[in-house]
Amino acid sequence: MAAVGTLIATPDAPLLVASSFLLFGLAKVLETGRGMWWLAVGAAAGCALLSKYTALFFGPAILIWLMVVPRLRRWLISPWLYLGGLVALLMFAPVIHWNADHQWVSFIKQMGRARIQDFRPVFIAELIPTQIAFATPLVWTLGMMGLYALYRRRAGALPVRVLVNMMFWTIVAYFAWHSLHARVEANWFAPVYPAFAIAAAVASHLVEWQPRWQRVADFCRRWAVPSGVVLFVLLVVQANTGILSGYRRDATVRSVGVGWREVAAEIEAVRARVGATCVIALDYATTGWLAFYLPSGTCVAQFRQRIRWVNMREPDAVQLAGKLLYVYQGWLGDAPILKDRFVRIDRVSEVQRKRGPLVIETFVLDRLEGSKGEVFDRSPPREIQ
Repeated sequence: MAAVGTLIATPDAPLLVASSFLLFGLAKVLETGRGMWWLAVGAAAGCALLSKYTALFFGPAILIWLMVVPRLRRWLISPWLYLGGLVALLMFAPVIHWNADHQWVSFIKQMGRARIQDFRPVFIAELIPTQIAFATPLVWTLGMMGLYALYRRRAGALPVRVLVNMMFWTIVAYFAWHSLHARVEANWFAPVYPAFAIAAAVASHLVEWQPRWQRVADFCRRWAVPSGVVLFVLLVVQANTGILSGYRRDATVRSVGVGWREVAAEIEAVRARVGATCVIALDYATTGWLAFYLPSGTCVAQFRQRIRWVNMREPDAVQLAGKLLYVYQGWLGDAPILKDRFVRIDRVSEVQRKRGPLVIETFVLDRLEGSKGEVFDRSPPREIQ
């Protein structure tokens, strides 16, 4: 999870780090009984919340832990617990303030994911295979053995057993629910991996298994690191070349920037040829990739969902008044959404993003001339309409 999660730029990587420190802080609360460690827990929770809203699930996990374990209930009336919560809230306050100024758009969008609008249980079948791959098979085996041992009270005191299980199962339960109607990306499980690693260590070192299962635990412990290294190397080779799948499409093509440097070079050549003063893309992913790979200073903007770019400088009137180069994926068809905004729309080229001989996606390039007024679609996002 650490290797793959840092191979691509997602908020799950810092969330994984913050989750590790949060679990460490809770362990120190349990070990020392000192209330000051709740401030460290709050700081870790604040960092986790700044990384991704998934960290909100740590709140109920901690409360369940405190309520289930009799010796820990005293913290529910201790000011240290609430001071830790205040630290997390203060760190998260900029996000709340931004949302308050922007119609709570990111809260509405992310919280709306939990609502099931159509039942599609096919996605739940992806959960276990992807997590076996991300944990690596041998560590996954040890982790599941450890969770089972903790559940059966074969290792660890009650506070430890409950803590590890709550930090794991609370988030897993939500994503199982989410998978009933939408795909759950494998890296979304990052915050459960610190607890899962503890469970794997329990299975490796603290449990006396029956001979058959002891052989499994010994084998997994001995070969976990070498097999993990091999799997990561194979992933890097596959993500960059596609050779291991015979150049067929796989999940890695959506996540990595293979081919974008060449696509950007071709688009820049077309832009210069037609004299376009700005590149307009339909979706935010294409806009982001082009903003990164096109020459520094090139005007790049997304046609719709302008709230995504509210903290970036808008293209000026001069850049939008001339010829524009409109870039969109070919499967979207023509550009009817722009016909009422421009006098003339001409197709000037097509560009393919490739990994080896595999065509990942095809981009259509249209030249736009004669703006009739507002270039961008500034209608509010669907979530807040």
